[in-house]
Amino acid sequence: MTIYREMEEMCKVEANYFPYKKLLLSQTPPLVPYLGVFLRDLTFLEVGNPSYLDEEQKMINYDKFRMIASVLLDFQKYQQVLYPFAPRKKIQTALRYSLVTLDEDELFELSYEIEPRRN
Repeated sequence: MTIYREMEEMCKVEANYFPYKKLLLSQTPPLVPYLGVFLRDLTFLEVGNPSYLDEEQKMINYDKFRMIASVLLDFQKYQQVLYPFAPRKKIQTALRYSLVTLDEDELFELSYEIEPRRN
């Protein structure tokens, strides 16, 4: 239960994931960060800040776009580091062929099988 409490404390939404972000900065890549934190930050920046500073939409809010770029650059740095794994063809093949791909119509029909229409 202690590990759960530590994880809960680290991922507090109320603190904007600050403990998690601090821990992430202290780690050496390669690592896979939690995408949800980056998406949340981008959403709040997009929704919470106007793109323009005036009604005529002539003065761009460069602070908003600078902050968005900062989040994207933070995420991008984790994509620049190569992982020291040797490719395993059998595992790659198993994953490739075990993933089912459905087109939009098939997904639509499947959704009604799982959750029938209510009249």
